[in-house]
Amino acid sequence: MSLFIESIKILNGRCYNLPAHEKRMHQVMQKVFNSSKRIRIKEYIQLPPELMQGLIKARITYSHNILDINYQPYTIRSIQSAKLVYNDDISYPYKSVDRTALLALYEQRKACDEIIIIKNGLVTDALNYNLVFQKDDHFYTPKAPLLQGTRRSLLLKKGILNMKNIDVASLEQYDSVHFINAMTNLKQCHIMVKDIRM
Repeated sequence: MSLFIESIKILNGRCYNLPAHEKRMHQVMQKVFNSSKRIRIKEYIQLPPELMQGLIKARITYSHNILDINYQPYTIRSIQSAKLVYNDDISYPYKSVDRTALLALYEQRKACDEIIIIKNGLVTDALNYNLVFQKDDHFYTPKAPLLQGTRRSLLLKKGILNMKNIDVASLEQYDSVHFINAMTNLKQCHIMVKDIRM
């Protein structure tokens, strides 16, 4: 049975960006399970009283239905360096529990904290993050990420990000790279481009 996950940001008891998560779940229901079922995440969230304060990650596991929700305090990760890794066959269009291919690439990071995956000569994603490259006050995200992240979608909708094909040769044009996901916003986790190991 195929299993999928959604990671929901909860800050001081408030859930964030639920429409984007529900939209992605609906896409999985349609394309993987041929189902028109729509899930209202808020109906399933039951945060324990002791986790009503602070930053919490709700990890939803689902297939045709929600199977499990796990709640854990979350700390924004510190990333100091990233390694370019190459794979032209990698595919991760849905947020699947099976991340075998991604984890195999992550093992290639050597002494670095994170990876930046290159597919067909173009920058895609990191292991758990979409990428945003900054030049002065402008922000660019790869046009073809492996996964259409909910934070990325929200920032695109707000007009904060511009989509662009970014190849390895053009990396030096940028000042820094930001790592974003449902839990991590723009400017919360980033490194200078000089800290990317080729």
